[in-house]
Amino acid sequence: MLLLLHFALLKLVSAAVSLTLAIPTGVFMPTFVAGAAIGRLYGELSGHDHPVWFVLAGAAAFSGAATGTLSTSLIVFELSVLIANFAMHACGTLPFYDLGIRIKRLPHAPITSPILLARCSKIKVSQVMLPPERAVKIGLGDTNDALRKLLRRHPNFESLPLVQYDEAHAEPGNADDRVCSAVLELM
Repeated sequence: MLLLLHFALLKLVSAAVSLTLAIPTGVFMPTFVAGAAIGRLYGELSGHDHPVWFVLAGAAAFSGAATGTLSTSLIVFELSVLIANFAMHACGTLPFYDLGIRIKRLPHAPITSPILLARCSKIKVSQVMLPPERAVKIGLGDTNDALRKLLRRHPNFESLPLVQYDEAHAEPGNADDRVCSAVLELM
């Protein structure tokens, strides 16, 4: 513990020196390390079972207090989350929510590899989507016959976009195919 106290004091002095030099030497790392040492020292002195837990809090608090900005403290916590996320992906495990979706066999978007994502990043939206003129849609002014024909042509669609015909092509909602079929049977 004496060694940790000595380290924390030396880091405080080196942080003070680097902050007051006339040349730009950096503010973040010296205050970050000094705060981490002070946090660990506090964890040891408080007699906590896990004094390591105070390291990150001390680093964030001290660097935030030294620079006077909230963003420095946020960067510390974001950095730890990013490192944990990277470690999880490096181990090849699924995130918690994705795992739940897979176990329950719910419909979901496919989880893609970084290699596939790199290939897909070169694809333009126009290569995947249809232009509005060719898109399957029903309009507010369409007749019952047009709706019947559309449902027969596309029996596997679960819903159809309901498009208001104007110059903006606004899409106020969608119509469920079962509801459309039930309404047509009533007419």
